[in-house]
Amino acid sequence: MLQESSKQVEDIIKFLKPETVFLELCSSRLAVLFAESIKVPTVEDMIAMLKKKHNIFGILYWRFIAEIANGLDVYPGAEFRSGFREASKYGGKVVLGDRPQQITLKRTWRKLPLKHIIKAFNPSSYPDINFSDSLSFSDIAKIKEKMFELLPTVVETFVDERDQYMCHTLFKVARKSRSVVAVVGKGHLQGIKKNWKQPIKIEDLVTIPPPKLPIPVTRIFAYVGIVVAGVTIITKTYL
Repeated sequence: MLQESSKQVEDIIKFLKPETVFLELCSSRLAVLFAESIKVPTVEDMIAMLKKKHNIFGILYWRFIAEIANGLDVYPGAEFRSGFREASKYGGKVVLGDRPQQITLKRTWRKLPLKHIIKAFNPSSYPDINFSDSLSFSDIAKIKEKMFELLPTVVETFVDERDQYMCHTLFKVARKSRSVVAVVGKGHLQGIKKNWKQPIKIEDLVTIPPPKLPIPVTRIFAYVGIVVAGVTIITKTYL
C-alpha cells in the first residue's frame, strides 16, 4: 500500500508537472525528505530530551512512530519523498504546508486531560490486542482507531485543527499558482474538502493555550507513572 501510493504520487507529478507541490510537512519534519530510516530513541535519549525541556507527549509520540516504522520495516513519508524528488527534477516549487509540529504537540499536551491519558495507555482498553506478540499493520490500525476514540482532544489537535491549517495554506498557494498538486494523508482529505473556502481563524490554530493550574504532587507522580507505563507498553510490543 505504501509503495503503491508513493508510485501514484510520482506518476501524477511526473505527468502534470505542476508549478507547485504542496506537502503535508513542516520545517521541523524536513528530514523526512532526505532519510530512509528512523532511529528509535533510547531511554537515555528520552531523558536527555526531557532535560532539554522537550514536550513529554512529543517524546512519546516520536518513540511510538519510530517503533512502528522499525517494527514494520517502513519509514513514514515515502509519498512526500516521491513528491519532492519529482518536483526537484523539473524545478517545481515545493511548499511545506502543515502546521509546525511543536505547536501541534504543545496544543495537544495542554488540552489533554489526565483521565484520557490513563485510559489510552491501559492495555485493558484494547481487549482484542495481544501486546505480548509482534503487532501487525492491522493491529496498529486498530490501536490508532481506539486511541482516537479515547483521546478526543488528540483528534481535535492532530486532525481537525491541522485540516483547517493545511486548507488555509493550500488555498493561499492555489491562488498564487497556475497548478498545484497536494500530497496529504488520506485522513486529512475530507477535512480539507470540508473547510475549503470556509472562514478559518488561523490565529486560533497557532496559539498555545496557557499552562494548566499548578498540579498537586500526587498528580505529578500520576503523570510520570502513565508516561513510564506508555513507554513500557510500546517497548514490550516491538522489542
